[in-house]
Amino acid sequence: CPPCRLRRVIRRLQIQYHAACIIQKFLIFSLGRPDVLPVDDIGVQRGFRQTYGLSGPPTPEEMQRIAEPWQPYRSVGTWYMWRCLGVALPEEGR
Repeated sequence: CPPCRLRRVIRRLQIQYHAACIIQKFLIFSLGRPDVLPVDDIGVQRGFRQTYGLSGPPTPEEMQRIAEPWQPYRSVGTWYMWRCLGVALPEEGR
């Protein structure tokens, strides 16, 4: 049935989205990669919106443009985007 197929496609897309977010957080927090910018992360998007006074959610392209000067340390900028919202981050060594 078409609605069933649509639900399966939506479920696959949700899994892919969550997998990408998990992988990006693993790169930042577990592997210590310094240049990761998770443009699909809602918290990072909200941090950009609040920090830069944007009227709506930023697009991935807009976030990449704003974060260009942060290279090669975009993970640090990402951390600050989460922190400006009061998001608790994993502590080192845990």
